[in-house]
Amino acid sequence: MMRTPLAWLIMLAASSPAMADGLTIKPGQWEQNTTASATMMAGGNSASMPVKTEITAECLLGDDARIDPATIDQEGCSLSDVTQDGRVLTYTMVCQRGPVEMDGTMKLTVSEDGTRVDRAIAMSGRHDTGIEITSSIIISSRWTGDC
Repeated sequence: MMRTPLAWLIMLAASSPAMADGLTIKPGQWEQNTTASATMMAGGNSASMPVKTEITAECLLGDDARIDPATIDQEGCSLSDVTQDGRVLTYTMVCQRGPVEMDGTMKLTVSEDGTRVDRAIAMSGRHDTGIEITSSIIISSRWTGDC
């Protein structure tokens, strides 16, 4: 049960593809390096979950190589304060998955040449048992060539 919130946050981060109005990335093969950490606190005691690192690859073509805030909604989450400033997209989100409610921010930055996307996600919340959860997810994506 304690691992579920971290696994859910990693899934949420990985499934929000690099996509914002006017922002495009280079179509082709992409490698994504995700590092997630979480701390849980209950009754004045805290426990850090082991840092989870995952490397995945994906071919992004067509609309998948376009960053569009309208397409980054995730099931169980609501987004607000979506802002684009040049090649940087930020937003706040609130997510509810079963007994866990989390809220936080995401910052997504696309390089000028569209071959790198960096995301930083900070979330905090509470399990309905009273366990407080704080997490950080860093995702570095890079174009590695044609599909």
